[in-house]
Amino acid sequence: MIESTATTAINHEDFTSVFNALIEHLFLRNRGGGERPKLSDEKIKRATWLASLGSSGNENDKSIASAFGTLLYLYDQNNELYIKACYVLQSRAGNIVFSPAFNRTF
Repeated sequence: MIESTATTAINHEDFTSVFNALIEHLFLRNRGGGERPKLSDEKIKRATWLASLGSSGNENDKSIASAFGTLLYLYDQNNELYIKACYVLQSRAGNIVFSPAFNRTF
């Protein structure tokens, strides 16, 4: 069976490597240790673009894209671009929740 474009995007190495680094960051932060993974702006932009493609897929793809947006927000809650990316990914997945972070975005 041929994968959809959305599933291909979610399974792409450029997406999964950043997604995994964001999970690692959250895990280490919650454990009170470790350094923040080094993620270049270019890697984050590409992974966000792939997540955006993934957000148009099936429920699993949408869920992963939505989780990516949340992880990106948690990576740097003061970065306006990450907040906006999170908002877009959450809205495409149908997961918008009114929160203070999103109220100041738009």
